[in-house]
Amino acid sequence: MKSNRLRITQLLLLFGFTLLASSCRETIGKLFSDEMEAGDEVNFTAIVQERTAATRTTETQVASVAYEFAIGMYKKVDTSVTQVGDDGIYTVGEDGGLLEAKANTTPLYWPDNTTAYGFKAVAGTDKIEADQSTKANWLKQDRLEGGTSVYLTNQGWKSATGSTIIPLKVSHTRSLITIILKAGEGVSRKALDYEVAENDLSANIYSYTTDTNGNLVTLEINPLAATTTVDYTADDDGEAETDVSSTRYDAIVEPYEYATNSSNLITKISLSGQKYSFYAQNDKNFTTNETRYNLAAGQHLTITVTLGRDGRKTLMTAKLEDWTEEVTTTICDDNGNAGEPIEINNRDELIAFLSDNNKNKAGNVALVTASFDLDVPSTDNKGDWSAYNKYDLNCTLNLGHKTLTGNHRFLSKIANAGSLLNGTIQIGGTVDAAIATENNGTINDVQITATTGATDAYATVAGVVIDNNTGTISKCSSALKVVGTDATYVGGIAAQSITSTSKASVIDGCTVTNRVSSSGSTAVGGIVGRANGYVTNNTFEYGITLLQGSNHQNIVGEKNTDHTSTFTGNAWPTTATNLEMTNAYLNPYNGIISTTDELKETIKSDYNQTGKRYRMSEDIAVSSTIGTATTPVAYELNGNGKQISTTAMIFKAITGKVHDLKILLNGSLTVTQQTGGTDAIAALAEEVYGTDAVISNVSVDMADNTYEIKASNPAGLVVWLWGGATVSNCQVKANIVSQAPASMTEGYKLAGGIVSTVTKGTVTQCVFCSGSTLSSATNASVAYYGGIVGGIVWKDSDKEEVELTLTDCTSYVSVGTDNAKYGSVLGYSLNKGSEKNYTSRDCQGNWWPADSRAVGTCIGRDETVIGKRSSMSKQ
Repeated sequence: MKSNRLRITQLLLLFGFTLLASSCRETIGKLFSDEMEAGDEVNFTAIVQERTAATRTTETQVASVAYEFAIGMYKKVDTSVTQVGDDGIYTVGEDGGLLEAKANTTPLYWPDNTTAYGFKAVAGTDKIEADQSTKANWLKQDRLEGGTSVYLTNQGWKSATGSTIIPLKVSHTRSLITIILKAGEGVSRKALDYEVAENDLSANIYSYTTDTNGNLVTLEINPLAATTTVDYTADDDGEAETDVSSTRYDAIVEPYEYATNSSNLITKISLSGQKYSFYAQNDKNFTTNETRYNLAAGQHLTITVTLGRDGRKTLMTAKLEDWTEEVTTTICDDNGNAGEPIEINNRDELIAFLSDNNKNKAGNVALVTASFDLDVPSTDNKGDWSAYNKYDLNCTLNLGHKTLTGNHRFLSKIANAGSLLNGTIQIGGTVDAAIATENNGTINDVQITATTGATDAYATVAGVVIDNNTGTISKCSSALKVVGTDATYVGGIAAQSITSTSKASVIDGCTVTNRVSSSGSTAVGGIVGRANGYVTNNTFEYGITLLQGSNHQNIVGEKNTDHTSTFTGNAWPTTATNLEMTNAYLNPYNGIISTTDELKETIKSDYNQTGKRYRMSEDIAVSSTIGTATTPVAYELNGNGKQISTTAMIFKAITGKVHDLKILLNGSLTVTQQTGGTDAIAALAEEVYGTDAVISNVSVDMADNTYEIKASNPAGLVVWLWGGATVSNCQVKANIVSQAPASMTEGYKLAGGIVSTVTKGTVTQCVFCSGSTLSSATNASVAYYGGIVGGIVWKDSDKEEVELTLTDCTSYVSVGTDNAKYGSVLGYSLNKGSEKNYTSRDCQGNWWPADSRAVGTCIGRDETVIGKRSSMSKQ
């Protein structure tokens, strides 16, 4: 219970709802005081105040030691930023609370009411020190840096935060290593008891960095030692036992990749003169756990070490987690009384809590302890959730990383003192929004998802909040599609986010991953339909698509000018502009494709240009070929793992790039047989050509295993590869059927599992899958069949450079050894009857069934043409 309360308090601290004080009533007075004038002392609170101080107090029974912050005040005039006076030195006491100026130092004061000010804060030593054996020395090594990200006047700060207290956001720049000892064979459990073994047991932990010349600098740290408890199973060289007293060591180190540099020590332990050394590779599950030993800033590596006398055997296990803060602040209600959180385990308890004004009131905290379905009725509370989403949230509701599932909006409104934190709302039906009609408080770290397979799971106005956000929505994500109807404003997170007279509206650090659209709305935004205040550091990952109307924008649909606006740090996946914002997205696309019409649109000259890039965002269906031989696809198409279901060849020709695409045959692909056998068809394209043309990570499958790809020159993926083009890492499961005219006695008609015909090109790491077939409908004498490539033939002139490079491909189709027209890998290698093979010397690594010939018609043996058979197939 105590641990839950501490975690809840931490979250409240992050978003300004923790009443940080040794006296709750005193803090309430400071928070809601109207006084914030020139000459007043600046009040601060800080995120990350008592990292392990709470834990250490419990374990060592000594007083908590506080961080000491150096805080600088900076003024901003136009674009010029300068420090005002000297740093103020501040500390926080054992009970948490506001930062207080250190005794005999001068605090910071507001110089005036008109200049915009920001703040920078640091705590901890400039360099890590070796002696961390005392609580004070250990805590000083925790280097914290940060402050505020904006500059505001004193009244601007009060409007933005709703109080006279400036929240400083600081982050760990170093990492934490904890070593916990367990007894193995030959070592008694009592020997590791901290109280007993203090003089016989010692440890060092090692930190690494580089000097200005790039040389490795090693620091041997004397860590902070304390008592802890461990559990033993019956297999742990003794009887099962819980909560056995042992020893732990903590050291703050520089971020370092201990796994990458696995020859460098992590810790040395000495037990009664016997020494144990530990490197990352000593972990018995090092292959699985390797990444845990690469420590980034703000991460905590906990290593459990089992010490044994047998050959100095040392067993290790490790876990890696964020370096979280545990604060000692209490939670106060309206009357200044501290209390435990209200636990909610099921739907009935949630309804009872929301409907009880004595529980659902400002200052209280509730914690959801189990996931449950909001729409499953009970004896006491009949009907679905639409009967209960009339309640406002007036206090803090921590979802506890649990999931609430339902087909209706969760709440009515979130009041000024209300906070919804830390969990998932899963929607299985049509809602106006997932959480609330209005948010005047805080929504933080809440994920909105759609029930898998629920086709009617979408929002009609916004992903999170319908009418307006006047509070803070932060670190939230929505995967819920938004399909607007008659709403004036529509948004992926909120329809509107408008600053009130008392505080600035904030949407910060949110992500939207599904489509947001409404043809009839005034303004549609990937994050918010209409806004002022702060819309910062958000990402609309889905993006506005190619043919969505001009009323659609990627972040903010329309700017409201009643108050000031800060729209910075936002990212969206296209090159489209949005108001005055700078796009933070790296390498954005020229457009997003979500429909068949949008894919067809890309062939038009405004879109179809070399160097342009498009990304698919939805599965689509194609029933006719896109483009012509004179209008090839010149751009890059990122299939994004999406699927095109097709009853036709998708593209006529490609000179650009297509990758990460799935193709599903929803019927047989056939073409009318032509005199002379010029007819050809494949799933993706007839021609892929030019050195810039690359097809990669594309798969072809059949909705029904009876479907065929049938032509005189059929192929699973591409008919003709020429001009130095490449097909890489693709796979096909298909029935390839040649209908070359039986009357033909001259010429070469080629059928290939991946590519029908190559003039000059590379096919590498491709697979013709098990369940595929190569066959003839006509038994034409001019037809040749290859599981990967049908054959090699010059295209328009015998002056062309002709060469196939075929590497690391796998064909699971066996064609036997008797028919020279069939090869499991290549059907024909002689380029219209020449006296040599036209394969590259670089051909190698290919695999085919041992009972089958690899090449149909060629000069010499299979190995001469495509290299030795690989011992391994590509799965």
